[in-house]
Amino acid sequence: MYKYAMNYSGSAAKGCRVSAVGLFLAAAMGGPGIGSGVASSVAIAQEKSTWSGVYTDAQASRGESVYTASCAVCHGDNLSGSEMGPGLAGSSFLEFWEGLSLGDLLQVMSVSMPQDNPGSLETVQYVDVIAYMLQMSEMPAGSEELPVDESGLGEVMIKAQEGQ
Repeated sequence: MYKYAMNYSGSAAKGCRVSAVGLFLAAAMGGPGIGSGVASSVAIAQEKSTWSGVYTDAQASRGESVYTASCAVCHGDNLSGSEMGPGLAGSSFLEFWEGLSLGDLLQVMSVSMPQDNPGSLETVQYVDVIAYMLQMSEMPAGSEELPVDESGLGEVMIKAQEGQ
């Protein structure tokens, strides 16, 4: 589903993407109403974005180590993707996730990754990988680390371009 959705573009695809993520979360979490939770976290996240310096370089460095050990085999050495998994940085990743929150991203990652052992990383490790993904997408670092909770991450909107 993820690879399929990433091939679409345009406003109709954005609606499908949000629905697809909501459906994925609902199925993965086993609960109703997850799709509406995605929409509400998107509404909350309007104040902060991935361009607000929401991670530190040290956090991204830790994330690179986790990524190399647990993610690179499927997503490629430089997050560009491979036959096994989509890219996790740059335009293809940002186009898919734009308009959602880092909390939404953490939810999906923590129930589905790594593919061979979903949920096997500590929450802090998933968050550190997110910081590395932001760094590799050329988002600016800041002075405070990303929070290690979904509600804090839910306040940070993923944006492809600064000022959107």
